[in-house]
Amino acid sequence: MNKILMVVTAYKQRQNASNSQAFHLIITGFTSQLKGWWDHFLDDQYRHNIEHTTKVDNNNNPILDARGQPVSDNINTLIYTIVRHFLGDPLTIIERASEVLSHLRYLTLDDFRWYKYVFLSKVLLREDCQNDYWKERFIAGLPKLFSEKVKQKLREMQDSESENEDASPIKNCTSSTCCNKPPEKSLMPLTREERQLLDFADTITDPELK
Repeated sequence: MNKILMVVTAYKQRQNASNSQAFHLIITGFTSQLKGWWDHFLDDQYRHNIEHTTKVDNNNNPILDARGQPVSDNINTLIYTIVRHFLGDPLTIIERASEVLSHLRYLTLDDFRWYKYVFLSKVLLREDCQNDYWKERFIAGLPKLFSEKVKQKLREMQDSESENEDASPIKNCTSSTCCNKPPEKSLMPLTREERQLLDFADTITDPELK
């Protein structure tokens, strides 16, 4: 869906295209399941309704442009219809995201990028994504040793600085924590979690982990 919106935006800016022209550009580019869905699954009336949908206000009155013509909403309607058909009700998707977040965790630091991507993708679907609970939930899903080090770093940051409103303290301390390597020579052998922490620290130069 994001790619469709990107194509529409680029086409409108470069070609000064109307909504109708952009709409036909999208459906012309459909392939595989989307093409079959548009060509065969939807009937003529359904396709006509999507193409000629217009924006309305809260009183269900049509919204007019500067020329007094109804403003087309066919692209947004098309995207919503695709999402609803292939993924289900958007409200259900948000509920599923909540369930995924409740059980999301990973066992090794090798999966950090996957964990961070999935967590942020799901949590940003929620209206309460700024709630501190989700920061706590993110940390709780980390491997035990890593989680404890992150909590310790956060406590130090809270003692010296005011609390930040975004997720950067968590991301920053996960990076800096990994850089705090255990001594290479130790009287006691490294535990499995400490070894994972050392191995993960070697990849911290990756910008995706910062």
